[in-house]
Amino acid sequence: MQKLIMTLLFTAALAAHTHEQQAPINQDDPNPGQCNESDRRDYIYRGNTDFNHTWRTCGKNASGSASGTTACLKRHYQGLSQECAGCFGAYVGCARSNCWNSCWINPDGKDCQNCSNSHCQPGLISCTGIAEDQLPLSKSL
Repeated sequence: MQKLIMTLLFTAALAAHTHEQQAPINQDDPNPGQCNESDRRDYIYRGNTDFNHTWRTCGKNASGSASGTTACLKRHYQGLSQECAGCFGAYVGCARSNCWNSCWINPDGKDCQNCSNSHCQPGLISCTGIAEDQLPLSKSL
């Protein structure tokens, strides 16, 4: 039930703001997510510290705004699909909504990381279609 709710929240948030290793698509999932093959190959793969740094910076500069983070990612990575960028923006928006206290005080802290992982990571996985162990997540956002 919680996974369904998180998926619906991320889908709503996404709709609101109409080189080394390729991240695998979950073949068992009938909905492979919003990130297409090019997104996965060119931008999102485990260990892509540039994408992860830009994503974190965009989220902070947008004060946790989902649409602001999405727009920032699109400015930095023009080839990244709007849908995929929206998944990462929605994650930031989720963290802002659900983890405000712990993330506002210390966005790089363990409390923010734990809260974001608990409340927002399942929706990011569902939205992107990228396996958890392949997401370019750092310790916290």
